[in-house]
Amino acid sequence: MADLWSIGRGKNSFSAKGVIASDLTHKVTVTNASAKISYADKVRKPEQPVIEYSELPEPGFRGGYPTIKLPKKAYERGLEYCKFSLIGRLDMQGITMEEMRARVAQQWALSESFIITPLAKGFLHLKFENGEDYQKVWTRGPWKFGNELLQLQKWEKNFRPGNQKRTNALVWIRLPNLPMECWDKEALLSIGRGVGHPMKVDDTSINKQYGYYANILVDVDLTKPIPDQILVSTEDYEFWQDVVVTKIQKFCNHCKIVGHSVTECRKLKGVLDKGKDPIVDNTPEDQTEKATKNTKRNKGKK
Repeated sequence: MADLWSIGRGKNSFSAKGVIASDLTHKVTVTNASAKISYADKVRKPEQPVIEYSELPEPGFRGGYPTIKLPKKAYERGLEYCKFSLIGRLDMQGITMEEMRARVAQQWALSESFIITPLAKGFLHLKFENGEDYQKVWTRGPWKFGNELLQLQKWEKNFRPGNQKRTNALVWIRLPNLPMECWDKEALLSIGRGVGHPMKVDDTSINKQYGYYANILVDVDLTKPIPDQILVSTEDYEFWQDVVVTKIQKFCNHCKIVGHSVTECRKLKGVLDKGKDPIVDNTPEDQTEKATKNTKRNKGKK
């Protein structure tokens, strides 16, 4: 059974853990804080149209397999349910589901309740009650939970988690030999923006306790090369800043997904076994310590 919950605001909030979507009958609004609402009231099933077995579509056959065309009204009800929907993705590393629920309610503070349905491969279906709440979540990000960035995309018809490819990962980058006047948190995050989406700066760097290099956690797209240098400009001068990647997750350039390397790719092995040419681009598989190679001359100017 899917772990699904609906979240409201303040005293009007209602959590329905472990209830399938069809069992959520209505939004519970608590007008009296001392009033008790039974579990049966929370999950009472809504009135559903009576569906006769004889009215269900007759299956056809194609290539020896049964085929079914969904009833038009049933499909339209499904589209209506998804009208104000987004697709999110979180690895849920370093944060529990309960912690995420609490932070979602606090950060978003929407006008009406909404439903989050966990899907496969870390994806989430986010269903909102109105366009205003939908736009607020979509446009006012990024939203961070723990050390993770909630990756959002607009819901589309026929979205299936099993067909999606994960190409983003969190990596720590080091900025060695960085001028001390550039160690301000906003300045460090700005430099990190040149690599990907900066998530945080470690406390050691913020407090300037260790001056050999600054550490920044960045969300990067591994289908694109990570730059080994960034041209940084200030009001007085500009300079080339080296970028060192300390550790990176395995990424397969054949499958275009995070989780395994090309040498571990079962799909690639199957292609080679069949005598076909593999589809592998020239994107470096392991960019660790890339900044230590091919270092350009620093072009700092005062």
